[in-house]
Amino acid sequence: MKFRLRPLLCATAFALLAACSSSPVNNSLGDLPQPSQASIEQLLNQAGSSQSEQANLLRLTAADKAYAQQNSREARQILGSINLEGLKPAQQMFAQTLLAQLDLLDKQPAQAVKRFDHPSFAQLGELPAQQQIRSGLTKADAQAANGQPLAAAQERIFLGPLLDGDAAHDNREQIWQLITSLPDAQLRQSVKD
Repeated sequence: MKFRLRPLLCATAFALLAACSSSPVNNSLGDLPQPSQASIEQLLNQAGSSQSEQANLLRLTAADKAYAQQNSREARQILGSINLEGLKPAQQMFAQTLLAQLDLLDKQPAQAVKRFDHPSFAQLGELPAQQQIRSGLTKADAQAANGQPLAAAQERIFLGPLLDGDAAHDNREQIWQLITSLPDAQLRQSVKD
């Protein structure tokens, strides 16, 4: 009897794994901003005064471009023109991650860590891997800058399976640096826990 059930159990397990791996991203989370060749000014002109989802996506893209240019003031000003709590969860996570990156740029790591307490992050695992990676690495950087190396290492360990190539190698190096920076007493306590 046992031997007859084993193939059935294996087939059921494979079917469940296949169903989980092919399940679509939750559309109720909303769209994420997409990279654009347009300038910040062009994106803001396209958005105009509208508060539609599409206009806010353009503003988020513009704010991200300002961050990429290390212009914290302009990025914050653009984000300030958006009702962040009115955004869909994916856009809220994007905005909170971007705000955390700006906090780090402005040397405010404690504020950056707090950004990840936003309730929308409960659904981070439903977003595309690139956004999960961006949010996770930002959180780990914020924790490390805020004097929380163990939490930062744990976040990076969690992200490990999403990374490959040079990113995976760099992540492992960062984990090693974070762990070796721990005081002996804290390292021993974390091994016991």
